[in-house]
Amino acid sequence: MKILTDYFSKLKKLMFSPTAFFGDIKDEEGYKEPTKFLFITLFLISILFLFFLVILPNDLKTNFILEFSRVISALGLGGLPFLILSLLAIAEIFVLGFIGVLVGALVIHIFTMAFGGAGKYADSYKVVAFVSILGILEPIGAALIVLGDYLDKAVNVTSGWFYLILAIPIIFLLIRLWFLTILIIGIKKIYTVKTKEAFLAISSFGALLFFMTAIVKPAYFPNMSNAVAVGLSILLILILPTARKMLKEAPRE
Repeated sequence: MKILTDYFSKLKKLMFSPTAFFGDIKDEEGYKEPTKFLFITLFLISILFLFFLVILPNDLKTNFILEFSRVISALGLGGLPFLILSLLAIAEIFVLGFIGVLVGALVIHIFTMAFGGAGKYADSYKVVAFVSILGILEPIGAALIVLGDYLDKAVNVTSGWFYLILAIPIIFLLIRLWFLTILIIGIKKIYTVKTKEAFLAISSFGALLFFMTAIVKPAYFPNMSNAVAVGLSILLILILPTARKMLKEAPRE
């Protein structure tokens, strides 16, 4: 199928030649192409989720869903029938996947503009939608976690499986760091900013989330969920430009 051929052609260029990739799409207008790429990515994530759901032992299937789905786990819905849990998890992939890209693009756009970038929200959406392919790691990670206890008991410290288990988190970390690099390259290329400004725009959001969830929440709001803390962080980011504009337009005595 041509649509999948185009998708994997873009994916290959994104992963191995990100500077050239974002240079090619810099002047593309509209949301059609990045949105199409995003939904194919979400579809592939759902297929991978179903693949693990089929091959995992029956007694691990529900744990896999709860590990994969933050919403189902947070709402305590683990007691629902297996079919309902599966359908909810697949719905979450598409709904939260799309919302996450929309909100993430808005936040990154605000930070990039704050550090001197010149562009539109559509530019940030374009970058985040393509980098969303990183989500393919989520079902893999969830499957590995639920298999962890079994593998710990089933293998000894001298077997090759043991060293493979140790290597997996390192491999995941390296992949995430590479996609972080791709995100920075995308912001740099699309918004025409220096590497330093692109890095600060991305890392500032991460630093704010860490500050809210790891420092402010435990110290002052121990009963607050991480989701609420993240939501407050995003709300704070969204009101900053308005507050800054009001301060600049306020009459000076």
